[in-house]
Amino acid sequence: SILSSINSEDINIQLEGARCCRKLLSSPVLFPPIDEIIEANAVQRIVHFLSSQNPELQHEAAWILTNIVSGTSSQTRVVVEANAVPVLVLLLSSHNDEIKELALWALGNIISDSSELREHVLNQNALVPLLSCVKDNATISLQRVYAMTLHSLFKASPLPKTAVVNQVIPILTKLVKSSGDEEILHDSLWALGIVSEESEYVSTLIECGICTRLLELLIHSSDLVQESTIRVVGNIVSGSERQTQAILNLDPIPYLLRALGSSNKSIRKEACWAVSNITGGTQAQIEQIKPLLPMMIHLLSTSDMNTKKEAAWAISNVLKLGSFDQIQYVVAHKCLQPLFTVLGNADSSTIFVIVDGLENLLSWGARKSKSSGFNELAEKFENYGGLEVLEGLLEERNPIIVQKVSKILDLYFEDIEGYE
Repeated sequence: SILSSINSEDINIQLEGARCCRKLLSSPVLFPPIDEIIEANAVQRIVHFLSSQNPELQHEAAWILTNIVSGTSSQTRVVVEANAVPVLVLLLSSHNDEIKELALWALGNIISDSSELREHVLNQNALVPLLSCVKDNATISLQRVYAMTLHSLFKASPLPKTAVVNQVIPILTKLVKSSGDEEILHDSLWALGIVSEESEYVSTLIECGICTRLLELLIHSSDLVQESTIRVVGNIVSGSERQTQAILNLDPIPYLLRALGSSNKSIRKEACWAVSNITGGTQAQIEQIKPLLPMMIHLLSTSDMNTKKEAAWAISNVLKLGSFDQIQYVVAHKCLQPLFTVLGNADSSTIFVIVDGLENLLSWGARKSKSSGFNELAEKFENYGGLEVLEGLLEERNPIIVQKVSKILDLYFEDIEGYE
């Protein structure tokens, strides 16, 4: 039996038993017999083989454990409780790349299980050997597992300690800047997308000089790479004015236009979200991405509803925060009618944003009409059906929305026939 073989004192018999065990666990079945191996108390013995002087036995043992920790959380914990982590960390320094790759893969599976197990691995002094175990001339296979394992560090919430994150970011940015491999890029960018949700790490990313490469990757041939890239770009431009400017200084218009015109719904939606973050900035920044606004209005009119909502945020930000010339620009490009269509089918948060923008639009119209007494923007508002949509919002359950809409109707449309 496998159990008697791995418990043998003869290394050749041990190796044969380990090989049979590995083949069982690697077989293409829905439920490999991981529990049977655990119940046979074989895990501790397999962990012991990791320290063998025989590289074949080490390789088989690492492969077996990698299969076990790819199972359920409880199965993974059995390996951890068998004290495998410190030995796997030592194997990151192995001169045998295949053993190193398996050790890295096993640690990545353990890390991704939960924040608790991630911290357990890091507490075994794993970070330095983990970050330094893959050299520039490593095989693509090893680099892929490396990127996957680094990504695993950020999968569970909360993120690791700041000192850990700040050491990992430069490694990930190096992978992004130097690799052309889809899997490496996807895992590395997805990890950076997670950490860049926190503004303090956006500054670190920018300092690593990744922004130019991010724009290049927006036109990568892989949708997976584009999607993970636009998330990082969107997070950067959702930060401070200075952080947003780090992207704008690189003339992102051609790259963002490509993303906005993607046939992939998710990429289009994420690109609209990124633009909405920019239009939520300064008037000077809105001016820099002005060439994108006609495309945003086109998507507001023609795209799927999720993309329309993101485009609505972008245009509403222009209406609320833009200069009068910028507001006139989007109105001239016929933003109002599609905006009203979205407003009539939006969630509360989107309604708030659109109504805020429309209120500022009407306010500008009132200010400009003081000499003539004619609010041209209010007339366009009414002609495109905006008044009916606002009146419909009076039926909203949210009292704050009702109050805001009532105020707009009273201020700008009290003289309209049929409105009371």
